[in-house]
Formats: sequence, C-alpha cells, structure tokens
Amino acid sequence: MFPRFHFGWSDLASLVDGQNHYIEAPRPELYDWTADAEERRDLAASLPPAFRSLRAALGSMSRPLEPPGTSDPETVKKLASLGYLGAPGAARPEGPLPDPKDRIALVGRLKEAGRLAEEGRADRAVDLLQAVVEENPAMLDAREALARTLRRAGRPAEAFEALLAVDRMQPGTPQVLLGLADLAVASNALDRARMYARAAEAAGSSDAALMLATIAVAAGDLPEARRQTESAIRAHPKSRAPMLVLARIEIAAGNPPAALAALDLLRATPGAMPLADASFLRGDALARLNRGEEAREAFRSEIRDFPDNPRGYTGLALLEASEGRPAEAHRALTDLLSRARTADAYTSAARAYEVLGDRAAALRVRASAARLFPKAREGKGG
Repeated sequence: MFPRFHFGWSDLASLVDGQNHYIEAPRPELYDWTADAEERRDLAASLPPAFRSLRAALGSMSRPLEPPGTSDPETVKKLASLGYLGAPGAARPEGPLPDPKDRIALVGRLKEAGRLAEEGRADRAVDLLQAVVEENPAMLDAREALARTLRRAGRPAEAFEALLAVDRMQPGTPQVLLGLADLAVASNALDRARMYARAAEAAGSSDAALMLATIAVAAGDLPEARRQTESAIRAHPKSRAPMLVLARIEIAAGNPPAALAALDLLRATPGAMPLADASFLRGDALARLNRGEEAREAFRSEIRDFPDNPRGYTGLALLEASEGRPAEAHRALTDLLSRARTADAYTSAARAYEVLGDRAAALRVRASAARLFPKAREGKGG
C-alpha cells in the first residue's frame, strides 16, 4: 500500500507457491524462482498456468483499502467544530494509477533533493522537488519533502502552503496537522497553530498536548503550558521531549534551577541520543545563574551535537560578550555562518549582532543572506 498512499502509484501485492512468484500490478509479473532466482525473466506475457492460478487465488482474497486520514463521521464533525475545514474527504486520483516500476526513478530525485538540502543548496532542492510535484501531483511524500525543504530554505509561508496541499489530499492526518501547527508557530500565527493542534488532538494524536504546550509557551501562557506538558508526560511517560518543553517553561518563568532539574532527567536515560536544544537550554539556564564556564561548555556541546542549530552559537556569542570577550563572541558567530549554511543561521547571526550592538556586522550578514538566499523571508530565527 505504500506506493498508493505516499506516491500516488498503484498498490502492489504478491503471492507465492513453492516455485512461482506472482506480482499483482498494473502490468502483472510472474517469475520462476527455481530457474530464475534473481527474477530477471518475467513470464507473465505467455500466460502460463501458474500465472492464471495465482492471479485467481490472489483475486479471491479480501484486501480492504483503508486510506490514512479521518473518515469517521463523528471525528469529522468534531474537527469541523474546531474550525478545521479539511475534513470532508480526501480526493481520489481518477483513472488507473501508475505502475511503481515505471516511476521508481523518481525516488532517486527525492534523494538527490535531500542531498542538496544537506549541502546548503536548499533553493536548488526546492526547484527539484517542485518539478517532481508538478509532474506527479499525487506524490504526497514529495509534497511533504517540499514543505520541509522550503522551511529549511527560510520560506515558511511557502512551506505551510506545500503542507496544506498534503492536508487537502489526505485530510485529518494527525502528523500533517501537527506539521501545520509547527509551521504556524514558526510564523507566530498562534491562533492558527492552536486550531491545527486541537484538530490533531481530535483526530487521535497523542502528541498534540506537547504541541499545545509549545504554543502556550510562545503565547506566554505558562499555566496552560504546564498543564499540557503534564498531559504529554502522562501520555508518554518514557518520552524525553516533554522534559525539554518543561525546561523552556521554567526558564520563561525565571526559575533556571528547575529548568536544570528537568534537563537532568533527560540525561538519566543511559545511552540515549542527544536532543536538539537540550544543551542550549542547559547553557541558557546556567548563564542566568552566572555559572559561565559550565554554560560555555553546554553551548559548545550543542554545537558539537547539532552543528546546524544556530542557538548553540548565538548562546555562546552572547555569553562571551557578556563576560567581556568580544573577539570570542564574533568567532562564535563566524563559526555559525561557516558551518550552518542556512537562511535561519544568517537571520540568527544578524539578530545576535544587533543584540551585541554591532549594527554594521548585522547589515553585512543580512546583505550576504539576501545574496545567498534570495527567496527567503526572515522569520522568528534562533
């Protein structure tokens, strides 16, 4: 079912006996495993007895099609009551669906777009993905990749529209709704973000509480943020992500020791992978407690673990400047621009220079960003 639901291609099925492998597709295939173990000679065209018998046997089996998205009438009604208008029903492609074996090269183009984005050539990756979507409008994975890459390229409004197209094709999918909420937060459209997060909750997402907590932090509603974070902890008692949001809440509440306590719980899981922003938040809390050397090491840890995250660099730069080391502060921001070649990195560096009072450097960075990322729009930044 994966090619049908993700790429807009035909679904596939196969049936085997002791000798033959039959593949149901728009152009069905049959292979003799005993004589052709690598399946290089398709015998379907000659319609041998095994082809007919396996095809008939597969055709008699019940294979119900349950597309992703919301179809339950009560859930649809609840979504509509929240202001979510995408729930009436997904559009179905008309006519026969493409055979996956005829379109498989497109997967290589998706991988190429991912490589370009990782190399800092996000606009080129966007162009490639837009071409794929134009040629294959039903390819949901390409649309989702386009949304992620547009965000990486500093084009959040376009990213939102790209993901909204996915939602129109597959309404009521919780992860898509949460993605829309996250993009709305990035654009500071908090009412819109809250609507999508509530819709995801109504559609059955157990991750909606954490998104609602994040929205509440952005809105400055710390009691609501705490309530939603506690709900997320109850839903996922072994998850570390709620502790990260809790640390943000405590820092916003002016309680850095409590933030450090929440972050210590993240470290309690043996062998766990680092989480983005965990070391940055630790550095922020330590800096507020005037524990400069520990804060410096925390920011450097964030940079080591997540070299594309601007917040580690900007946190270090502001710490160095606050302790009277302007050269080290400048070096941190220079490292950011040399290692994290994204629009967000340049926005974050420019804003850090403004906080440091170096307006000339901020203007230079913004001029470079306009040249390197001509289609980007400055968002909230790091």
